[in-house]
Amino acid sequence: MLAPSRIILFTLLAGSASVLHGQETAKTNYRFKSEITKALEADTSEFRFQTAATAFSFSGQYKLALQYADKDPGEVSTISKSLEQEFMSRYKPVDARQFILEKAKQSKVLIINEAHYN
Repeated sequence: MLAPSRIILFTLLAGSASVLHGQETAKTNYRFKSEITKALEADTSEFRFQTAATAFSFSGQYKLALQYADKDPGEVSTISKSLEQEFMSRYKPVDARQFILEKAKQSKVLIINEAHYN
């Protein structure tokens, strides 16, 4: 029979080997610019520029990420006039400055985020 200390040592060594093996085979999501642009050229989806922007941001190419996030895919969905009117009837225009100032009075911190892609 094995001593408890040898069982613990074996367990630690076996666990370390599996962790190291996992590190060796881990697949990275970081791609080169050439890989991203090649995938973009092949992509015909409406969200191709957003996909490219995300890939560029993951690989640290932030300027390219911003450039592609701001691109218009040229495919604009249309809705009927009646559906648009129904949607817009739920809302009323307000003075943005006044609205923001009122919200600021209610909070210690007010964050306005217009960068929807990050």
